Amino acid sequence: MYAVVIYHWKEQKPEMIRAVAGDLGITEYEVQQRMIGGSPVVLACFADPHQAEALSDTLKSHDMQVMIIDIDAFQRRTGRFVVRWFAFGPSALRIKLEDGRGGEIPYEKIGVILTGLSTTRNTETTTESRRKFSLGRTIVAGGIPMSKKVTNQKKTESISQRKVIYLFIHDRMPLVFLQDTLVWDGLGEKMKLSREQNFAFLTSELRRHCPGAMWDDRLLKRFAQVRLLGPTLNPDTYLDLAAAILARTLR
Repeated sequence: MYAVVIYHWKEQKPEMIRAVAGDLGITEYEVQQRMIGGSPVVLACFADPHQAEALSDTLKSHDMQVMIIDIDAFQRRTGRFVVRWFAFGPSALRIKLEDGRGGEIPYEKIGVILTGLSTTRNTETTTESRRKFSLGRTIVAGGIPMSKKVTNQKKTESISQRKVIYLFIHDRMPLVFLQDTLVWDGLGEKMKLSREQNFAFLTSELRRHCPGAMWDDRLLKRFAQVRLLGPTLNPDTYLDLAAAILARTLR
């Protein structure tokens, strides 16, 4: 699947809106709704790369800035660097990853800092069985009370959320800090009483140590995630993609 992303536009030109609506087979109002709220926006997704290129060409002819992302290729990429432990050094961030690797990242190399909210939905199915009085069986049995086994399935959905920080260094895969899996003892005496407080402190310290980095927190809000990813992509699955798109447009 191929996402067509637009960004850094200054106005919605009527002729561009009409052209895009024609390419997508939707109304001009629907195009305008997808563009409300600013850049970047996944305007459309296509299975056929040629359709994505055609829409891109239309947009570029109206002086729009466009990028096409191969979503399947993005999702297949390996090397998501999830940080397990960290500490703030004088000139570099010291880290250890989930796989045990470690290193130091000079603060000046960190170009983009994004904070977001990751949502996970789990559905659990349970089976309940009980005996229920059966009039038909009772009649057949000559009046002796009879019952039958009744089985019902019950689905329960649980939702868990956790905050996340993405650190982008040039064009490498980002460093990912997950609020509920981080070990906080690298903060030493500055460690707080709760994960929430520690995460807020981590965010503020990263911004303090990396004054040249771009920072954005719009992915903390569900509606902003939905607006960026468009009507096709679910933020629960594609938050990493949303972060990558946003980081590219902030650099």
